[in-house]
Amino acid sequence: MSYTKDRKRLLSSAELEAGARSAIAAAGAEGIDVAILGGYAMALYGSDRLTVDVAIVASGPIAALPPAERLTFGGYSSLLPQGFSVDVILRDDEYLPLYQEALSNAHCIDGLPVVSLPYLMAMKMASARPKDELDLRWLMATYDEPAILDEARRIIGRHLGVYAAREFDGDLSLARWERQQSGGGRGSRGTA
Repeated sequence: MSYTKDRKRLLSSAELEAGARSAIAAAGAEGIDVAILGGYAMALYGSDRLTVDVAIVASGPIAALPPAERLTFGGYSSLLPQGFSVDVILRDDEYLPLYQEALSNAHCIDGLPVVSLPYLMAMKMASARPKDELDLRWLMATYDEPAILDEARRIIGRHLGVYAAREFDGDLSLARWERQQSGGGRGSRGTA
């Protein structure tokens, strides 16, 4: 099967689940630990964000999912049997410790290993792409709970630095304001 990354077609929840389960099974058969992150993790936490692929952080390469395209920050994209891509994240930069720790602290949602909320927040902050900034504010507004936010702040301080932890607090204020203005709650991005 040839590799063609379909960047235009947004995937349904059923497709994402089937693709994630396929990638997780392939990794498990090889003794590789994985956890879901990215757009599908956002959906599992209740966001209405759409995505074109499945992204997983992995403890090593997965032979059953051979590289088709390299990712600039470490890892690769591969084609799943379902006909769309999976990004296998194998960080090789300054964020490697963050991703390793996130993988070690993943938990299950609907039987799927998923990066926990505080680590997902830290990863979104580290990425700093516009869609990740929106995701981060949605997570902050939706899961505005002291235990989650305090843990995210500690993780951010440890892996991204004290200034990033202060920026997190500024982003949290903005997320709360946006939530108040839109009347949004879980499952809605509001106007952000």
